[in-house]
Amino acid sequence: MYPAFFPPELELAVRVLNINPSHNAALLESCTTLKQYMAFVTKVRECIDILTAKTINNPPPYMDRLRIAISEAVDYCIAQAIHNTITMLQSSARFIRYQRQAQ
Repeated sequence: MYPAFFPPELELAVRVLNINPSHNAALLESCTTLKQYMAFVTKVRECIDILTAKTINNPPPYMDRLRIAISEAVDYCIAQAIHNTITMLQSSARFIRYQRQAQ
């Protein structure tokens, strides 16, 4: 898998859990932060879908839709008193900065 000159220094086995709505409800109920993050991500996806449907003939670039969706999702989370909104906003801002640098 790796070239002989670049051997892995760490091998790790991880368990991946689906936190999308209607999956792992017990996990989400036991971890408020994770549940709030799932609500935020779900709202971002909904906003992207709505914006895409509204602009079906001439949709803006994906990154523009994502920026708008994140902004709307943050507003929604604030209105719904989802308390980790600031942390989610900071993470989203870092993501957008990273995407801009990658372009």
